[in-house]
Amino acid sequence: MRKEEILATLRLGAYSKIFVRITENFLCYGVLRRGRWTVGGYNLDSKTWLKQKLELPEGIGSEVGLTIAFEIFDNFLYGVSNQTLLEAEEEY
Repeated sequence: MRKEEILATLRLGAYSKIFVRITENFLCYGVLRRGRWTVGGYNLDSKTWLKQKLELPEGIGSEVGLTIAFEIFDNFLYGVSNQTLLEAEEEY
């Protein structure tokens, strides 16, 4: 943003749930489709999209900030969910 330039664009499609996290080196994003998160990224140093995307299991949380959270620490993206634990407790 300091240089006020567009580095890249990516058409994600029509998703109702999207998150973005950014550090000095990476931009990570996730989209929810049919109950499953797909996570991708962009390397800000090399100005290239990461080739591999991460597909998270279905049903681990769909509400960012309520049933699932994503944050970057030390250049690693972490996801934490309480959804699976809630479903397991309901079975007892």
